[in-house]
Amino acid sequence: AFLKHTSLASSQAYNFSASVCSWQGVSCDANREHVVGLVFSGMNLSGTVPDNTIGKLGKLQTLDLSHNNITGLPSDFWSLSSLKNLNLSSNHISGSNLLVSAVVISVV
Repeated sequence: AFLKHTSLASSQAYNFSASVCSWQGVSCDANREHVVGLVFSGMNLSGTVPDNTIGKLGKLQTLDLSHNNITGLPSDFWSLSSLKNLNLSSNHISGSNLLVSAVVISVV
């Protein structure tokens, strides 16, 4: 749903009727049941990430949204309990008590 609200929706790399596991930048587990990685660095994404999109990916381990123009994160973003690698650097993310200029987190 997040990608459908971006300029990538018109990209030929994203066939929204195909399996999400076949999309550029998306990694799935061995059974192709769960998304475990999203790498959308430098993809000209802009605006706020909508609620009930990325936060629903309970098995997500890697998220790289760096080098875009993202201005806000969804309220359910903080429920990503399996997240091990996070890169939100080079965006314009802010909130009531949040200003993120460079965030790169890796948990070993």
